[in-house]
Amino acid sequence: MVVTRPSVRSTGLSSSLPVRAFPTARTNANLRQATRRRGRLAFVCWQPMTANPWLLVPGAALAEHVPLPEPATPDAPGMFALADPDRTRRILTDAGWSKVDNAPARTSILVGGGGTVDDTVEFLRGGSLGRTLLAADRAHGTARAGLTLQ
Repeated sequence: MVVTRPSVRSTGLSSSLPVRAFPTARTNANLRQATRRRGRLAFVCWQPMTANPWLLVPGAALAEHVPLPEPATPDAPGMFALADPDRTRRILTDAGWSKVDNAPARTSILVGGGGTVDDTVEFLRGGSLGRTLLAADRAHGTARAGLTLQ
């Protein structure tokens, strides 16, 4: 996503977390105010969860052992908060940015850094989502065993 805003101070901003974590016009208006006239904002955001097999595949495996949480509402902060290009365009336009351009890109991800399968399982199990789901599960030991490769 690249946007142009004819406004204030910096010639350009590169952002991910503030834009994604607080997907509101108010937050993005603050970023806009920090730029000079014709300043640009560029950031990368996740496409919808359905376009991210690195989460879907392990999530399906995990769902066999623990209940998964309900998906977040489309307007909730989080990694998929800006997955809808129309919503993102609306937020940025409402914040005062102009010439909002969405340029989808796909790339491969080596989950766990490209190590062994065991390394990948440990990476997913130790990440915030894995820790949260496993900690919430009463049968933690059973789920943990199910996620260990033999």
